[in-house]
Amino acid sequence: MDEFQKTLNQIIRAKGYTIKLTSSGHAIGSNTKTKRKKKKKKERTPSTRNRKLKKLEARYRKLSASSEKLK
Repeated sequence: MDEFQKTLNQIIRAKGYTIKLTSSGHAIGSNTKTKRKKKKKKERTPSTRNRKLKKLEARYRKLSASSEKLK
């Protein structure tokens, strides 16, 4: 590591960044991280909503029927 890189690293450290220069001069550090793309949420169509509601209703019916038997 030559004098230039040493002084550069000192300046960078003084500023509070966490960057290290490789021998080829590329920066490695927290500032080089790429942001992950957010996945788009699928639009909920009425048919899927209805399907989920039907499942819930069926489960509730089963539960209420079994609780009636226990009484």
